[in-house]
Amino acid sequence: MKSLLSRSAVLMLLVAAAPSMAAAQATVIRPDRALSPDEIELRSAMYQLRDTLAMVSGWASRMQRDFRQTSPAALVSRAREIALSCQAALRNVPVAEREVRTHAMKTRLETAQQQQFLKVYVKLRAELADCSKTFSAMAQPGKGEELRGYGNAWLESLREALQHYSREADDFFSALRIPNRPLGAGPNPLNKG
Repeated sequence: MKSLLSRSAVLMLLVAAAPSMAAAQATVIRPDRALSPDEIELRSAMYQLRDTLAMVSGWASRMQRDFRQTSPAALVSRAREIALSCQAALRNVPVAEREVRTHAMKTRLETAQQQQFLKVYVKLRAELADCSKTFSAMAQPGKGEELRGYGNAWLESLREALQHYSREADDFFSALRIPNRPLGAGPNPLNKG
């Protein structure tokens, strides 16, 4: 009797999973479309900015994660790294912004997304400049305890700006139908181009 019940349970699970398994088997994975030289240049500039923003985010995460246990000297060192990474990202903003601004849009949707995305650069630039100024000042000997007390509050606005930029960049890439891969991801193996 027990064997019959377990067989019935397995059969019911297979029947329930059949539609999703069939849908997965019917999914068509298409290779990425070939990009024009202008699209490649746009994507490269945006990826360069994205990579430096990832450094900012990484250092900010370390500061937020370890602020209770880290020594004052290590906090000062992390503040220095945050300031340097904000400065590096700030240098990449004009290049990416220029590429977005000058890229020829083909549809109204693309144009609308472009205009919305350009507004994000204003806030991002301001946050990175503020980050550079604030954390350069905090990267001085003897500022470790001040960082421990206020560092996370200073980083919240920056992290929100980075997340907002990332979402808008995803939407922009999507509107232009340009593949946007996560940091470290390789090319689509199905893409023969």
